[in-house]
Amino acid sequence: MRTILPATLVLLAMLAGCASNPAGPSAGQQADAITPGVWHVNGQTDVLLAWVRNLDAAKADVAWSLTTVGGAPLPSGWTVSFNPPTASLAAAGTKVGSPPSYPDWARTLIMVQLNATAAAGKLPLELHVGTAVTPILATVEANWTRVSRAGDSVTVHYDGKFQATGERFDQGDFPTKLGSGQTVAGFDNGLMGLALNEAAHLVLPPALGYGYDSGGSYARFNGQTLTFDVRITKFG
Repeated sequence: MRTILPATLVLLAMLAGCASNPAGPSAGQQADAITPGVWHVNGQTDVLLAWVRNLDAAKADVAWSLTTVGGAPLPSGWTVSFNPPTASLAAAGTKVGSPPSYPDWARTLIMVQLNATAAAGKLPLELHVGTAVTPILATVEANWTRVSRAGDSVTVHYDGKFQATGERFDQGDFPTKLGSGQTVAGFDNGLMGLALNEAAHLVLPPALGYGYDSGGSYARFNGQTLTFDVRITKFG
Protein backbone atom coordinates (compact mmCIF):
# COMPACT_ATOMS: atom_id res chain seq x y z
CA MET A 1 0.00 0.00 0.00
CA ARG A 2 2.90 2.36 0.67
CA THR A 3 4.02 1.92 -2.94
CA ILE A 4 0.68 2.48 -4.65
CA LEU A 5 -1.10 5.03 -2.48
CA PRO A 6 1.44 7.77 -1.69
CA ALA A 7 0.35 11.18 -0.43
CA THR A 8 1.95 12.81 -3.47
CA LEU A 9 -0.87 11.46 -5.64
CA VAL A 10 -3.72 12.75 -3.46
CA LEU A 11 -4.02 15.92 -5.55
CA LEU A 12 -4.71 13.77 -8.60
CA ALA A 13 -7.22 11.67 -6.69
CA MET A 14 -9.33 14.56 -5.45
CA LEU A 15 -12.30 15.20 -7.71
CA ALA A 16 -10.68 13.39 -10.64
CA GLY A 17 -12.49 13.01 -13.97
CA CYS A 18 -11.84 12.63 -17.67
CA ALA A 19 -11.89 14.83 -20.75
CA SER A 20 -13.61 12.01 -22.62
CA ASN A 21 -16.61 11.96 -20.25
CA PRO A 22 -19.83 11.47 -22.22
CA ALA A 23 -21.75 14.71 -22.31
CA GLY A 24 -25.13 15.75 -23.62
CA PRO A 25 -27.91 18.24 -22.95
CA SER A 26 -29.91 15.72 -20.91
CA ALA A 27 -27.24 13.30 -19.68
CA GLY A 28 -27.71 14.36 -16.06
CA GLN A 29 -25.62 13.02 -13.21
CA GLN A 30 -24.35 9.64 -12.05
CA ALA A 31 -23.84 8.86 -8.35
CA ASP A 32 -23.13 5.98 -5.98
CA ALA A 33 -21.72 5.07 -2.59
CA ILE A 34 -18.20 3.75 -2.06
CA THR A 35 -19.87 0.42 -1.14
CA PRO A 36 -22.34 0.27 -4.04
CA GLY A 37 -25.89 -0.40 -2.94
CA VAL A 38 -24.90 -1.31 0.62
CA TRP A 39 -24.63 0.52 3.96
CA HIS A 40 -23.89 -1.55 7.06
CA VAL A 41 -24.81 0.69 10.02
CA ASN A 42 -22.94 -0.55 13.08
CA GLY A 43 -22.73 2.62 15.13
CA GLN A 44 -25.19 5.07 16.65
CA THR A 45 -23.31 7.58 14.51
CA ASP A 46 -22.18 6.11 11.21
CA VAL A 47 -20.78 7.52 7.96
CA LEU A 48 -20.67 6.55 4.28
CA LEU A 49 -18.72 8.09 1.40
CA ALA A 50 -20.68 8.91 -1.78
CA TRP A 51 -19.70 10.49 -5.10
CA VAL A 52 -21.39 12.24 -8.01
CA ARG A 53 -20.26 12.76 -11.61
CA ASN A 54 -21.66 15.31 -14.05
CA LEU A 55 -22.37 13.89 -17.51
CA ASP A 56 -23.89 17.11 -18.88
CA ALA A 57 -22.27 19.57 -21.25
CA ALA A 58 -23.35 22.35 -18.85
CA LYS A 59 -22.37 22.91 -15.23
CA ALA A 60 -24.80 21.81 -12.51
CA ASP A 61 -25.39 22.86 -8.91
CA VAL A 62 -26.67 19.87 -6.95
CA ALA A 63 -27.75 19.05 -3.39
CA TRP A 64 -27.56 15.71 -1.59
CA SER A 65 -30.49 14.04 0.16
CA LEU A 66 -31.40 10.61 1.52
CA THR A 67 -34.93 9.20 1.57
CA THR A 68 -36.73 5.90 1.73
CA VAL A 69 -38.05 4.36 -1.50
CA GLY A 70 -40.04 6.74 -3.70
CA GLY A 71 -38.69 9.85 -1.98
CA ALA A 72 -40.54 9.26 1.28
CA PRO A 73 -39.08 10.67 4.53
CA LEU A 74 -36.65 8.72 6.65
CA PRO A 75 -38.17 6.78 9.55
CA SER A 76 -38.35 7.99 13.12
CA GLY A 77 -35.02 7.94 14.88
CA TRP A 78 -32.90 8.89 11.86
CA THR A 79 -31.07 12.20 11.47
CA VAL A 80 -28.91 12.55 8.34
CA SER A 81 -26.44 15.23 7.28
CA PHE A 82 -23.98 15.62 4.39
CA ASN A 83 -20.47 17.08 4.39
CA PRO A 84 -20.57 19.01 2.11
CA PRO A 85 -24.36 19.25 1.56
CA THR A 86 -24.10 20.64 -2.00
CA ALA A 87 -21.73 20.59 -4.96
CA SER A 88 -21.09 22.80 -7.97
CA LEU A 89 -20.21 20.48 -10.83
CA ALA A 90 -18.37 21.76 -13.88
CA ALA A 91 -19.34 20.60 -17.36
CA ALA A 92 -18.26 17.05 -18.21
CA GLY A 93 -14.60 16.86 -19.16
CA THR A 94 -13.50 20.09 -17.46
CA LYS A 95 -9.87 20.18 -16.36
CA VAL A 96 -8.36 22.79 -14.03
CA GLY A 97 -4.75 23.46 -13.09
CA SER A 98 -1.53 21.48 -13.34
CA PRO A 99 -1.48 18.73 -12.24
CA PRO A 100 -5.13 18.81 -13.29
CA SER A 101 -8.15 18.45 -11.07
CA TYR A 102 -11.54 17.60 -12.55
CA PRO A 103 -14.45 19.49 -11.02
CA ASP A 104 -17.08 17.54 -12.93
CA TRP A 105 -16.83 15.08 -9.99
CA ALA A 106 -17.55 15.68 -6.30
CA ARG A 107 -17.91 13.64 -3.12
CA THR A 108 -19.61 13.86 0.25
CA LEU A 109 -19.64 12.05 3.58
CA ILE A 110 -23.14 11.00 4.63
CA MET A 111 -23.59 10.94 8.41
CA VAL A 112 -26.50 9.25 10.14
CA GLN A 113 -27.28 9.66 13.82
CA LEU A 114 -29.71 7.15 15.30
CA ASN A 115 -31.69 7.38 18.52
CA ALA A 116 -33.52 4.80 20.61
CA THR A 117 -36.55 4.78 18.29
CA ALA A 118 -34.49 3.66 15.27
CA ALA A 119 -35.43 0.09 14.40
CA ALA A 120 -32.85 -2.61 13.67
CA GLY A 121 -33.08 -4.51 10.40
CA LYS A 122 -32.91 -3.81 6.67
CA LEU A 123 -34.15 -0.50 5.28
CA PRO A 124 -34.22 0.31 1.53
CA LEU A 125 -33.04 3.88 0.93
CA GLU A 126 -32.55 6.21 -2.02
CA LEU A 127 -29.60 8.58 -2.44
CA HIS A 128 -30.56 11.70 -4.43
CA VAL A 129 -28.20 14.24 -6.03
CA GLY A 130 -29.04 16.21 -9.15
CA THR A 131 -30.85 13.85 -11.51
CA ALA A 132 -29.27 10.74 -9.99
CA VAL A 133 -31.32 8.42 -7.76
CA THR A 134 -29.32 5.50 -6.36
CA PRO A 135 -30.77 2.65 -4.26
CA ILE A 136 -28.92 1.73 -1.05
CA LEU A 137 -29.93 -1.08 1.30
CA ALA A 138 -29.08 -0.09 4.87
CA THR A 139 -28.69 -2.83 7.46
CA VAL A 140 -28.98 -1.43 10.99
CA GLU A 141 -27.50 -3.54 13.76
CA ALA A 142 -29.45 -4.08 16.99
CA ASN A 143 -26.31 -3.63 19.12
CA TRP A 144 -24.30 -0.58 18.19
CA THR A 145 -20.53 -0.47 18.51
CA ARG A 146 -17.60 1.86 17.86
CA VAL A 147 -16.96 2.66 14.21
CA SER A 148 -14.02 4.38 12.55
CA ARG A 149 -14.10 8.12 11.93
CA ALA A 150 -11.87 10.96 10.73
CA GLY A 151 -8.78 11.29 12.89
CA ASP A 152 -8.62 7.61 13.88
CA SER A 153 -5.36 5.73 13.50
CA VAL A 154 -6.17 2.26 12.20
CA THR A 155 -4.52 -0.78 10.72
CA VAL A 156 -6.37 -2.18 7.71
CA HIS A 157 -5.99 -5.48 5.90
CA TYR A 158 -6.66 -4.92 2.19
CA ASP A 159 -6.76 -6.70 -1.15
CA GLY A 160 -6.69 -4.33 -4.14
CA LYS A 161 -7.71 -5.31 -7.69
CA PHE A 162 -8.58 -3.75 -11.03
CA GLN A 163 -12.33 -4.12 -11.43
CA ALA A 164 -12.22 -4.63 -15.19
CA THR A 165 -9.85 -7.61 -15.14
CA GLY A 166 -9.80 -8.84 -11.55
CA GLU A 167 -6.00 -8.51 -11.55
CA ARG A 168 -4.57 -7.97 -8.06
CA PHE A 169 -2.20 -5.00 -7.87
CA ASP A 170 -1.50 -5.00 -4.12
CA GLN A 171 -2.46 -6.62 -0.82
CA GLY A 172 -1.31 -6.60 2.76
CA ASP A 173 -1.71 -4.69 6.02
CA PHE A 174 -1.40 -0.92 6.23
CA PRO A 175 -1.45 1.53 9.15
CA THR A 176 -3.00 4.92 8.35
CA LYS A 177 -4.72 7.91 9.92
CA LEU A 178 -8.18 8.44 8.45
CA GLY A 179 -8.82 11.83 6.89
CA SER A 180 -5.12 12.62 6.74
CA GLY A 181 -4.70 12.37 2.96
CA GLN A 182 -2.03 9.68 3.33
CA THR A 183 -3.83 7.61 0.71
CA VAL A 184 -6.13 8.28 -2.24
CA ALA A 185 -9.50 9.78 -1.36
CA GLY A 186 -11.67 6.71 -1.87
CA PHE A 187 -9.51 4.50 0.33
CA ASP A 188 -8.96 7.17 3.00
CA ASN A 189 -12.62 8.18 3.32
CA GLY A 190 -14.06 4.79 2.42
CA LEU A 191 -12.60 3.27 5.59
CA MET A 192 -14.69 5.59 7.76
CA GLY A 193 -17.78 4.08 9.36
CA LEU A 194 -16.37 0.55 9.75
CA ALA A 195 -16.45 -1.47 12.95
CA LEU A 196 -13.46 -3.51 14.12
CA ASN A 197 -13.11 -6.61 11.88
CA GLU A 198 -16.07 -5.57 9.70
CA ALA A 199 -15.45 -6.64 6.10
CA ALA A 200 -16.28 -4.15 3.36
CA HIS A 201 -15.98 -4.11 -0.43
CA LEU A 202 -14.93 -0.63 -1.62
CA VAL A 203 -15.35 0.35 -5.27
CA LEU A 204 -13.28 3.39 -6.26
CA PRO A 205 -14.07 5.08 -9.57
CA PRO A 206 -11.09 6.92 -11.09
CA ALA A 207 -12.28 10.10 -9.38
CA LEU A 208 -11.56 8.57 -5.97
CA GLY A 209 -8.44 6.69 -7.07
CA TYR A 210 -5.71 7.84 -9.45
CA GLY A 211 -7.70 9.89 -11.94
CA TYR A 212 -6.66 9.96 -15.58
CA ASP A 213 -3.34 11.78 -15.67
CA SER A 214 -0.82 9.94 -13.49
CA GLY A 215 2.52 9.29 -15.12
CA GLY A 216 5.36 6.82 -14.91
CA SER A 217 4.66 3.57 -13.07
CA TYR A 218 1.22 4.86 -12.06
CA ALA A 219 0.00 5.29 -15.64
CA ARG A 220 -1.58 1.83 -15.56
CA PHE A 221 -4.04 3.13 -12.95
CA ASN A 222 -5.30 5.92 -15.23
CA GLY A 223 -9.04 5.68 -15.79
CA GLN A 224 -9.27 2.45 -13.81
CA THR A 225 -12.00 1.55 -11.34
CA LEU A 226 -10.36 -0.13 -8.36
CA THR A 227 -11.81 -2.52 -5.79
CA PHE A 228 -10.57 -3.08 -2.26
CA ASP A 229 -11.73 -5.81 0.08
CA VAL A 230 -10.87 -4.31 3.46
CA ARG A 231 -11.08 -5.07 7.17
CA ILE A 232 -9.93 -2.84 10.02
CA THR A 233 -7.88 -5.07 12.32
CA LYS A 234 -6.80 -2.49 14.88
CA PHE A 235 -7.76 0.92 16.26
CA GLY A 236 -4.91 3.05 17.51
